[in-house]
Amino acid sequence: MSGVFVNYRGEDSGIAAVLIDRELVARFGSDRVFLDSRSTPVGADFVEELQARLRTCSVLLVVIGPHWLTLTDAAGQRRIDDPADWVRREIAEALTRGLRVIPVLANDARLPTEADLPGDIVGLSRRQFVPLRHRYTSVDLDFLVDRIIEADPELASVAVQRQSSPGRLPQQLPAAVTNFAGRATQLATLTRLLRERVTTGGTVVISAVSGTAGVGKAKPGL
Repeated sequence: MSGVFVNYRGEDSGIAAVLIDRELVARFGSDRVFLDSRSTPVGADFVEELQARLRTCSVLLVVIGPHWLTLTDAAGQRRIDDPADWVRREIAEALTRGLRVIPVLANDARLPTEADLPGDIVGLSRRQFVPLRHRYTSVDLDFLVDRIIEADPELASVAVQRQSSPGRLPQQLPAAVTNFAGRATQLATLTRLLRERVTTGGTVVISAVSGTAGVGKAKPGL
């Protein structure tokens, strides 16, 4: 058992869950992270899929936003009070199985108290939480990854292997420029002149055209 299951309410913390998922997939790989909207195959029985994946994970992240406790169903009852509520069922299953349960408090949410929660998930109120703040998202995601790595040595090993894998490009670099629009002829001429000077010697004079916008710097032939 080794992996991370992301538990969340779409109406409350869907964006935060997606941000967490992207970061964890980059660190551990998509097969080690379960987010229902991304990980459930089309046409699959989602009940079986959720249960099966939860049983293969070692860490459950409970993403809690400001409205996590107060969202209600069509009858006006709190969703968390419904025994059939999937957010509640996933947390109860994780606590029963002894998974590392980490509350992630997004957008200044608070950790629910025992009095806030149904009996089968009161243990959530005693779990040390991790914040996810809008202004410090990168810092908080790094902190979250470190806590997951501490909880699961196998995931720590996976993260090290992925970090050191050859050919893995830094995520922060911009995409490569695909073309040099409208300058193919000029670039070819410059390349030819430079190659000629390698054998004949001499220098190549390169002129730079400058000026404010709209003066015609980009006209063909300049």
